[in-house]
Amino acid sequence: MGEFYALMCAVVWATAVIFLKRSGETFSPFALNLFRVGVSSALLVVTVYAAGQGLLLDAPVRDYLVLVASGVIAIALADTMFHKSLNTIGAGVTAIIDCLYSPLVVTFAFLLIDERLSVFHLLGMALILGGVLLASRIESPAGLDRAAQVKGILWGVGAMIALSLGVVMAKPVLERSPLLWATTVRQLGALAFMLPVATPPNAIIYGSGEVPIGKMARAGIILNIIGVVV
Repeated sequence: MGEFYALMCAVVWATAVIFLKRSGETFSPFALNLFRVGVSSALLVVTVYAAGQGLLLDAPVRDYLVLVASGVIAIALADTMFHKSLNTIGAGVTAIIDCLYSPLVVTFAFLLIDERLSVFHLLGMALILGGVLLASRIESPAGLDRAAQVKGILWGVGAMIALSLGVVMAKPVLERSPLLWATTVRQLGALAFMLPVATPPNAIIYGSGEVPIGKMARAGIILNIIGVVV
């Protein structure tokens, strides 16, 4: 059944990407990701209690912290960057960039949890990296200049780096914890990180897409520094 589930996962994700692309034409990357995380968090909490597990398990505090950090990196940050990339360069090129996920997971597993790399791992990584470099030479979508295409690719690469890092850092905890509980804690961690940013004024601005997140972040940093000094 493993092969069947792997195939269905690819089919479901491909379908989801198309819907996300259409939704991205209306909503900003942050607003879309916040909506996804909020809805999925609510459904996961209901599912956890329906399964009789609960959210507060007798687990070390460190496990909670690792799962929350993993959710922030791999869900809040990575998925927002993924939506930005998808909106910029489209589903075709983004799908190729997604292939970076596997070699990045292997690399982080080697660096963080001391997993060994075989010759086949290295060969596969080289082939995937070659495919991504080839994708960067694909003609830009209509109306998109070269600079914007490069930015879109970089957003996608950043998303894959954050996603793979978040997954690998949580792997030891996932191996010794109930999967549904761990998934829910990660999702709630991402939501808790995003909600302070999603105040009503910020949500309106993010949702409109008129002011880029980077511009707001720069202004916020400056104002915070002024506030600390005052």
